Amino acid sequence: MGYKLFAVCEKCSFEKQNISFGANRFNYESVCHVPCLESTSGELTVANYLDVDNLNAHMKFYTHSDLYQTKLYALKDDYLEWGRLHLKIHENKCPACHQFTMQFVVKGHFD
Repeated sequence: MGYKLFAVCEKCSFEKQNISFGANRFNYESVCHVPCLESTSGELTVANYLDVDNLNAHMKFYTHSDLYQTKLYALKDDYLEWGRLHLKIHENKCPACHQFTMQFVVKGHFD
């Protein structure tokens, strides 16, 4: 079961709806939606993490440590898990203000 997310920045009020993380029970072996930052446009988007042949070289997934801050006391509860991937909920890099003040809010699940 995948997650339906909403991204919001606490500093600049950036918002983005309809973000997904994970996959459903019918395509989980070939699809894993992960939020990513497209570096040339600066756009927050979603791409299939498992589709390595069609990934844009300018995309960096929010599962990459460059796009979030981690504290020494980081809590396991501050991450969403999908298989071996972990998406940090708080302190993600905002595509608008470039501060680590964006969070992913779980709005539901899909299957």
